[in-house]
This record gives sequence, structure tokens and C-alpha cells, in this order.
Amino acid sequence: MLGIFRSTTPALYGAIHCFSLLQHALKDAKGSRLRLRPIIKAILRDWLLLVDSAHHHPVPIHTLIPRQPTILATVNASRHGMGGCWVLPPSVTTPTPKYFVWRAPFPAHIQQHLVSSANPTGSITNSDLELTALLTGAILAAANSPTSPPHILIASDNTPAIAWATKGSNSTTKAPAFLLHYLASARHAMPFTFTPVFTPGITNILADCCSRSFALDDAEFLRHMNQTFPTQPSWTYVRPTKDLLSNMILTLCGKLFAVASPQVANCPTTTHGPSGQTFVSSLIATPNLPTSTTPSRCYNYLPIGTAWAHWLPAVVQCGHEQWRAPFVPWGRRSPHWAARTLASTSLAA
Repeated sequence: MLGIFRSTTPALYGAIHCFSLLQHALKDAKGSRLRLRPIIKAILRDWLLLVDSAHHHPVPIHTLIPRQPTILATVNASRHGMGGCWVLPPSVTTPTPKYFVWRAPFPAHIQQHLVSSANPTGSITNSDLELTALLTGAILAAANSPTSPPHILIASDNTPAIAWATKGSNSTTKAPAFLLHYLASARHAMPFTFTPVFTPGITNILADCCSRSFALDDAEFLRHMNQTFPTQPSWTYVRPTKDLLSNMILTLCGKLFAVASPQVANCPTTTHGPSGQTFVSSLIATPNLPTSTTPSRCYNYLPIGTAWAHWLPAVVQCGHEQWRAPFVPWGRRSPHWAARTLASTSLAA
């Protein structure tokens, strides 16, 4: 069943994030028997809703093909809170770039359950907080984007969070599974795409400052950002909504948010009438002309290959240098492959 679900994810928007708890059901199996707990049944109902929604709202084409990002973002999380920033690069509609920062503290009960050397029995890890920051930053940037639907290139210095967000699932019943499932609900209500990328902590200074500056009030924080990291135009502070922060904290604590689609109920079902009579005469098939294969280089989309490459961290640019070389099979079509080598000459002798 999971294999069938995997094959349908391109046609079901957001479904890629609804696998974690279903995969864990296989690990929790007793021999050939699966335990269908209430939470598993709730996720299966979400799949039914996604299928029903796809009948009325086909998957957007932008979710199936790579495209140039419209937002560049970075996030970070600490014990005290999370924060980050995003940039709207220059475009035809906005020739001047725009800069935004955000932050949000974690409640005391979240900090108390964080795993540390002083609290080894905690239920929340630092990677869980980093994934929360990654999803919050992506949802917040998408909600404040002037383009619809946006594509977000978002960076984090936490490798587990990047891996979970890239794969879309992990076989667990802990916080990451619920966070990824909430992402499916958020993307279903507000379509957007995002590409997580890793950046070392030493290059993530700006987002790190946003996640640790809770001793300052909003005005002092914005003044500090403009003085420490000056931009032109200056930074704009965006405060996450209470609903978004409340949902993220509840999800971090293990609450499952069902995938909602209120617009489906307002969409009438399209009825098709009978087909009309065909007046086009049948054409006689003509033989195909012989064709020759012309080798051509394939186009591989990369963020580093766009005009915005200078916005990316230096380590990300260096990591893509290996992909600038020509595709290996292309070199094998060169004439020098037809030349006789020393090994072949010795064998002929």
C-alpha cells in the first residue's frame, strides 16, 4: 500500500509529507499483523481527502518541474527560540531587493523538555527545534510573498532537519513526524514549494543572531539588525501570527493536524454531456522518414547556475563546483574514444 501511495505523490499535492507515521506502523508490526491505531486511521482519512481534492484541483505544474527560487531564506533555532530572515531578490516587478527578519521564543515547557547533558531524559531534541524553525520560516516567507505560488530556497545548519525536509518523511512517532505532517496541511492550504540546503553554522550568523536576541524588544532588535547587518533598504521585521506559532508548538508536542481542504466543498462537480458526431475523415498514415540521433547536452537545473548565485553562502557555491563539469557520457561520444589504446595494441600483437 505504501508503494502505491509513493507512486501517487506527484499527483497529490503535499502528500509526500504524510508517510512518517505510516512507515513506523511497519516497524511496530507483530509478524504479518499491523496495528491500526487511531492515529493511523486519521492519516488514512487525510489520504482520502487528498485524493478527493485532486479530482477538483489538479496538481499545479510548478510542483513537478524545477524552477528558479523567488525567495532566499535562512533559519536557525536555539533553546530560547527560533528566527531567521529572507530576501526577495530583484525582479521585473520589484527592481530593488527587500530584506525581512523574524523571530519567535519557545515557551518554557518546550525548553524544559529539551534534551541536554543536564536533562538526558527530555523528549525534544535540538534537531526537532531546528526543523520547527525551518518549517516556520518557509511558511512565514510564503505567506508574505508577493508572488504566488512562491519557491523558497531555505538554508539551515542542521543536517537532520535538512534530511527530514528533503525526504519528506522519517519512520518515527516523535516530533519530526508530526511537524512534517503539519507541513502537508500548510502546503495544501497555501501552495508553495521549497528547497532546503545546508550551510555551516559559521556562515549562518545572521539567523543565529535572530534566534538568540530575545533580551531585546522588537524595536531594539530591529535597530540592532540594521546596525550589525546594514542593508539598503533596511530590514523589515515580520512577526509570526499567533495561530502559526500556536500550531507549531502544538505540533512539536505531538498534536496531529488533519489536512483540511475547505474549498473542495464549494466546488461543484463537473458533468460531461454526450460526445458529438465526428466529421473529420480518417487520415492515411505516412511512413516516417529516417531520423538521425543528434547528441545534445542535457540541462540540469541548479540554484548555483542562476543569476542569483552570489546570494548563496560561499560554501554552497563551492559545493556545486563539481557539477559545472560536462556530463561524463558526453565525453564518451568524442572521437578520441574511437582511437586505439596501448592495451588494445598489445593484445593485437
